[in-house]
Amino acid sequence: MQVAKQVAALAARLKREKADGRALTLKEALVLRLDAQYPADVGVLSAYFLNLVVLEPNQACLQSALTYNVLSAWQQYSPVQTVL
Repeated sequence: MQVAKQVAALAARLKREKADGRALTLKEALVLRLDAQYPADVGVLSAYFLNLVVLEPNQACLQSALTYNVLSAWQQYSPVQTVL
């Protein structure tokens, strides 16, 4: 339960800073998106521990079959459409 309070406090702080006009980093913006979909979930913190890769149109990355499932799950959070 303590983690849920900390995640909620982090999201509240980021929302305040965004409202005050500070530009959020990509990871901070991802934290807010994850918190909106999964409020107070410990998984929201994964944005800080995973390697965030943003692909532009016509870019690609090579990954092993093992990472395919992870990338497929995170595809919905990408600001651009990717083809896996």
